[in-house]
Amino acid sequence: MIRLKELMIAKGTIVWDRGYTTSAEIGRVEKEGWKLVCGVTKRTKEAKNLISQTEPSIDPDHLVPTQCMNIYAEKVDYPLFGRKGSVVVYVNTERRMREIKSRNRAIYQISEDLKEFQKICSPLSKEEVMKRIRKILPKSCEKYFEYTVHEHQTGTELTWSANTDARIRAERMSGKYLIYATDPSLSAAEVVMMYFERDFVEKVFRDLKLFEEIAPIRHRKESRVLGIIFVCTLALRLKVALRTMLEKVRNNDLSVEILLKQLGRVHQVDFQMDNDVEIWYVGLQKKTEKLLEEIGMKGVFGERIRNS
Repeated sequence: MIRLKELMIAKGTIVWDRGYTTSAEIGRVEKEGWKLVCGVTKRTKEAKNLISQTEPSIDPDHLVPTQCMNIYAEKVDYPLFGRKGSVVVYVNTERRMREIKSRNRAIYQISEDLKEFQKICSPLSKEEVMKRIRKILPKSCEKYFEYTVHEHQTGTELTWSANTDARIRAERMSGKYLIYATDPSLSAAEVVMMYFERDFVEKVFRDLKLFEEIAPIRHRKESRVLGIIFVCTLALRLKVALRTMLEKVRNNDLSVEILLKQLGRVHQVDFQMDNDVEIWYVGLQKKTEKLLEEIGMKGVFGERIRNS
């Protein structure tokens, strides 16, 4: 916030992920006069109640248009964090079904394993039975089962049952998420779309870290941090420009990343000839040279002479 103020950036809307959301941080943004759209974790009791009790309707009125997901959202009239903003619950229908199917398969398989073990556990000690149950029942699924182990004169007895209430509670949370926006005038679809747009920024940072290979950075001085960010931003701009040029080439299936790797094989060789230096480039493939010509970069690696 201090840096934004120093740079005199026009106040607008800040979007961040759920891992950073607290009442205090929201208050700091509001105090500076900025608007905020942020995800909210499912950890708090308040958030869990909101998500479990809100079921967005699967109809055109609640649809949020996206290219690769089926998202439905509903605005909730509830003062989250003690503030009257836009509280939105959205559901990803595909993810919800995947989570439900995965959970049901796990519960079914554990139930079958417990049935089989129940038949043969009588000769074992209570400690051994408990040990075997912990292997059958992972911690992630413990809440979906209830069991007791008793030792009798006739042997060890295992009784168990599935916790249907816990499964239903989990289903109410499956594939559903909570977003908070400080602007109460925003609709549910507007809040979700603004939140999803952060994905572009996240992919840019991922691209910088992986493709430009700037990680890890251990700079502490602000001037050095600004320097590396400038270099990375310049690299990103050049990459975007190259991608735009490639899109104009017909029948091209070569990505920017592959083209840059091919160009990375090109080496400059200098030959000293009296007072002149003849410059050659080696390692340039014919197909790469042809593609460079098509995007208007003919002669970039042509031979030349430089006066020494």
